[in-house]
Amino acid sequence: IRLAKSAAKHARKLSAFSMVAAASIQVAEILLVLENTRHIHKYIAEARKMLNLGMIPSLMLKTFIIEIRNHLLHTRIRRAQAVLEKAERFVDKYDLRMVETLELRRCRADIVAIVGKPFDAIRSYENIIDDAERMRANAIYADTWRVLGTLQFKLEENDKAFRSWNIALGLAQETNDVCLHANLLCDIADGAIMIHALKTARSVCE
Repeated sequence: IRLAKSAAKHARKLSAFSMVAAASIQVAEILLVLENTRHIHKYIAEARKMLNLGMIPSLMLKTFIIEIRNHLLHTRIRRAQAVLEKAERFVDKYDLRMVETLELRRCRADIVAIVGKPFDAIRSYENIIDDAERMRANAIYADTWRVLGTLQFKLEENDKAFRSWNIALGLAQETNDVCLHANLLCDIADGAIMIHALKTARSVCE
């Protein structure tokens, strides 16, 4: 975070608007990963201010994605949906590569899962996985296997869930992705707790 803040400060002195925007986005992304979201909007606003002076559509799209993720983290679903719709209108306006819109599609799939349409979300996740593999978008490819497994587990499709989690775990180890590994272990631990609770409830009923 300190390095990114320093980069933003020096870039601002050089009037390098895109560099300031990129550094501010990097800080916001790190804060989101750490779930330390108090100042995220400050960095999103800074990035957008710079991008209004020198538009780079792919960076502006990142600000939308971070904002959506932040709302989802705090279960502000309606706000997330509103920003998603705004982001999709933005994508329609600019000629962005398909690989740059993958994460926005993931945001939509996550929202669909949260609002109670799991089978629609699964189809979306599977399509994203296929496209991410073809485009070699490794980070989203691996993490989408993780969320697919978690959703399958909630639907009690345990064999499918364990297969998806195993693929995600292999990819996390292969790429040394510590964040993915940690998130995956949390999902698996939650699953184990749920299984134990179900077994306990069944034994009590019997």
